[in-house]
Amino acid sequence: MTTAIGERRHSPESSRERSSTVALSIIVIGLVLWVISLFSIDLSKVNGLGFAAAFTPLTWSALVLAIAGSLVTVYFVPTTSANFWRLMVGALSLVIAVIHGTPMVLESAPRFFEAYNHVGFIDYIAQTGQHSVELNNRLSWFGAFGAGATLSGTAGLPHLFGAIRVFPWLFAMVILLPVHSILTKFVADQRARAAALLLFIIGNWIGQDYFSPQAIAYFMSMTTVALILHLAPSSGPSVRRLKAWWSNRRSPLAPLILATLFTVAIVLAHQLSPVMLIAMVLVVVLSGATSLRSFWLIVVAIFLTWFTVGGYFFWGGHLALLFGVHQESNQSVGLTTIIAQNLTDRLQHGGLEFFVAIARVGLAGVYLSLGAWSTWKGRRSRELRILGVLSIAPFFFLGATGYGGEALLRAVFFALPFLSGLIGILMLRVKPKKMTIIALVVALSLLASVTEIARYGNEKFERISADQLSTMEWFYNSIPTGSRVLYFGNAAPLNFTKIQDSYSNYMCYFHFDKDGPKGKYANDEILRQIGSFAPDMIVWTPESADFSSHVYHFPIGWDKPALSYLTSAGNGVLVVNRPDIKIISFDPSWSPRRGVSGSHA
Repeated sequence: MTTAIGERRHSPESSRERSSTVALSIIVIGLVLWVISLFSIDLSKVNGLGFAAAFTPLTWSALVLAIAGSLVTVYFVPTTSANFWRLMVGALSLVIAVIHGTPMVLESAPRFFEAYNHVGFIDYIAQTGQHSVELNNRLSWFGAFGAGATLSGTAGLPHLFGAIRVFPWLFAMVILLPVHSILTKFVADQRARAAALLLFIIGNWIGQDYFSPQAIAYFMSMTTVALILHLAPSSGPSVRRLKAWWSNRRSPLAPLILATLFTVAIVLAHQLSPVMLIAMVLVVVLSGATSLRSFWLIVVAIFLTWFTVGGYFFWGGHLALLFGVHQESNQSVGLTTIIAQNLTDRLQHGGLEFFVAIARVGLAGVYLSLGAWSTWKGRRSRELRILGVLSIAPFFFLGATGYGGEALLRAVFFALPFLSGLIGILMLRVKPKKMTIIALVVALSLLASVTEIARYGNEKFERISADQLSTMEWFYNSIPTGSRVLYFGNAAPLNFTKIQDSYSNYMCYFHFDKDGPKGKYANDEILRQIGSFAPDMIVWTPESADFSSHVYHFPIGWDKPALSYLTSAGNGVLVVNRPDIKIISFDPSWSPRRGVSGSHA
């Protein structure tokens, strides 16, 4: 067929090639801008808003381009093209790199103080071959720590510190595999699934993806659900048609054994994750999405067996913990207070902390609202109804957890894959017009910037310096065996080695008889309890003091009178005296060599 002079006729193949080229160009430019920006980010600008305060225009541009590359791929690159998923992986990797990779690359020491405790458990098991629950009740769930000890072998602390550094970035990448696998059973459109993965990354502000058993258990939980959906699928009726539902049961041996082994690993790894696994498995079983009709009973049996036997040291004498009730400041804390600790209490903070709390609550609200809307619009679809139930199932188990303030966060985390799938379907209802795509890029870029604040806000107690880490490593290698060590709080690189050689306590866990840590007599009670513990050494960092104020309601500046007393009337000797860390000794037998202590003083 001939055409008029000057008229262009584009074949479908050339149009596809142009779309792929445009997407690839956007992603590559974004990558280059991010790498260049790493050399210009000033860490001194990091504040309560996290790295968002230090991001340069180049960094923000890289994030916008990564999202733009994702959306161009989703809407314009054909799913039949081999480049579709290659481009999506590249774009999603860049989004993860900007959000999670920036802190990983730039910070002098790995962040997340709780991860250092986990290194300590791994080091203890590697050195002793034991998991004594008397040392710490979290060792009742030794699975992840034991696996870490086996994998690390004799590698030592430097390699474990390296694992802390790369773990959030690595987790953000690999968790997409089981999430996508689950979504393939409920979302037929590849574009919607690709959009869901982008939404999952942008919505993951919860902060449960650090070097921890719960992150590993989360990955295994999602993998278990994916396994039973793919290896034992079913399209039969739901439990509403009980007889037909039960007649469609199948129990193929290989998938059942594999899913059971994963369940055992999850139960041995973490306290709360098996409860969330039960919720998810119950939904897919009762909805008829898997033929393993009795598998949820196996999960419950394994969980209850270990919890009543292996976990007895944790809940023995504290039966109320099983029902989400515990004691704080001599008051009973139940489900209502659990929600209050996550919402109202967190919104009471002032300054930048308030904006971080608003960002977190806002992101959760946006995802839950859009997920509910998508479920309603697609209510005639069985698959969307199942996704909708999966997205709310974790919240029904809040009353069965003793996790206090973190329970609601983890419920949101377990709901996030399914909410992302629902919103991804909603996104694909949008017609791919130029202005519409630009609007989506702007909207998702704003959400991603809010995630950066929500995820890495409150930096004043999350960041750890290399000097602090080296000082604490020297400290643990020099103190006498059996020393009693008291910390101003737990937001510091603590107990990452030789945890069996000393006895630890934390001022943030002190119990107050009158009006809590902000009461009139709180300072006297702090000093009294310090005397009762009779420490040999006391460790202070500004982050630990701030964390006690932020989480445990200590008044701002509460640490100053305590430090003044301990180093004067308390007769403590400042072995290390720096703005970022102070170590006070009350043990005359502990005399660090001047050359060693002088390098830290």
